[in-house]
Amino acid sequence: MPPQNPTIFGLGVRGRSAAVTAQERVNCYLDVQEAVDPITGGDRSRVTLYGLPGVEQFANLGDTPIRGLASLGSHLYAAHRDALYQIRNDGVSASLGTLDTAEGRVYFANNNDYLALVDGTSGYSYATGAGTFAKITDADFPAAPSSIAFANGYFVVSRGGSEEFHISALDDPTSWPGAFDFAYADPDELVSVFWHQGVLVLAGQTSVEMWGYTGAGDFPFQRVLASQFGWGLAARASLAASESYGFGLMRRRQGGMGVCRLTGGEPELVSPPDLVALLDAYDRAGRVDDAVGASFSIAGHPMYQLTFPAVGATWLYDAMTHAWYKRKTYGLEHYMGVTGVLHQGALYWGDYASGVIWKQSLPALLDDNSLDWSGVVWTDGTDAAGNERPVVLEAVSEHVHFPGSRRGIIDALELGMETGLGTQTGQGSAPQIALQLSSDRGHSWGPQKLASVGLAGEYAARVRWRRLGQHRDVTFKLTISDPALNRVITDESVQVRAARS
Repeated sequence: MPPQNPTIFGLGVRGRSAAVTAQERVNCYLDVQEAVDPITGGDRSRVTLYGLPGVEQFANLGDTPIRGLASLGSHLYAAHRDALYQIRNDGVSASLGTLDTAEGRVYFANNNDYLALVDGTSGYSYATGAGTFAKITDADFPAAPSSIAFANGYFVVSRGGSEEFHISALDDPTSWPGAFDFAYADPDELVSVFWHQGVLVLAGQTSVEMWGYTGAGDFPFQRVLASQFGWGLAARASLAASESYGFGLMRRRQGGMGVCRLTGGEPELVSPPDLVALLDAYDRAGRVDDAVGASFSIAGHPMYQLTFPAVGATWLYDAMTHAWYKRKTYGLEHYMGVTGVLHQGALYWGDYASGVIWKQSLPALLDDNSLDWSGVVWTDGTDAAGNERPVVLEAVSEHVHFPGSRRGIIDALELGMETGLGTQTGQGSAPQIALQLSSDRGHSWGPQKLASVGLAGEYAARVRWRRLGQHRDVTFKLTISDPALNRVITDESVQVRAARS
């Protein structure tokens, strides 16, 4: 017989077979604490589940999606249609100039004086001091610029359809002295240049190689010996970096997809086998080259978000716990925020289908150094009809089963939650959480069973379901959708006993 209180929320990902694991976590993340001493006691649980908050509209540049976002100084910058926009902190935007293209991804790089960008056809610069925007017209600027990075004082641009990468004059994206080299370790097209932790990463279709800064006068970068690896970049826009981590959607030369962490050495695979199986299926369907990556941090957790627009799926990787999650917007199978950027301590998202820029809702700091969650929203704006889109949290458990396929009786499931936070009246005054059970290993689900999460001020309320039936193998699904309900699950307790044979 299994233990009386098995842990039901693990770190698995449903992939090849629900019979192996049906685990799934949507719009949430896990905080894993150090082990609790069973004698001296400690906090309630090693694992706490937190919901990801919603967003509020920050700016709207019109229809068609945002092509790229960048942060520099006190302003946010967005490429939308055939223009570059500067956006103030109050959401007011102004067009800075016109691009040669009106669709496709736009890539940015900057130093203190310039914002530079490429759109696959041309390059552009914006001088922040003078406030001037211009197309780069230097005859030595590469044709078909496909990506851009700023590396140790130089703007680096890859030339589309080739192995070439070019460098600018020192700290000046308007001047190009004709200095270039080749990602020559492997005869494949250079997909993207990427500067991370002091290393220039040259990502090709079937290989990745690392270059270091030498400071030489003629060309200040040199390939690092024995630094060519058999991973190719599967989607140019999937590359994203935080302070400590770089990530991308990669493809092995011998076949097979994966999300890899870029460390300056060989790319490290971070996607588990079940997720790899799904990524391989995406690849076989020819639907991975438009994947878009974004990197951000929440409560000290470095996150990498990867959206597949053609597939309609968004995956989220937590580099602290190494857990994977899904992210969805109500009514969609993927998250609506695709292009993300951190700007002055806040996170902004470009919408997948329109020119709306969303601002991530996060708790404020109170005078006593505690966090104030009262102003956090649990909705992702409104849909086209003006209806609120609740952030729906879902968590599917591990399999709870008895040895030898014996039947067990589930007397109760109780959750430790942050209760008593409902509103005084109206929507949210009696918040509830829904439970569904599956007796066929997560393939289908029974009806929802609702439990109260306590009225306003009922901080000691217990969230419990009783008499959950007999099962040989049972899986639980929890759903929270009430916008008034704070999403914190501290622990769980399953009361089980063997049925009579």
